[in-house]
Amino acid sequence: MVVRLDGAELTRQFRQHSAGVRKFNTALLKLLATRLTRMNEQILESQVQLDTQKKGEIERLRERILRDWSF
Repeated sequence: MVVRLDGAELTRQFRQHSAGVRKFNTALLKLLATRLTRMNEQILESQVQLDTQKKGEIERLRERILRDWSF
């Protein structure tokens, strides 16, 4: 189902303090906030995974250097 919203009509009703438009705006803002929060969590999780991978690579390099180049 597709719903088309007329921006000019929404603006007009918002200026007239329409309860329906306020409810719509509130629902839309909650939806966007939820999506933004989820996206932030995914980005943070990706960053943690990258940091963990980098630490693992550095540790493997350190072990290799100590093994191959120890005197």
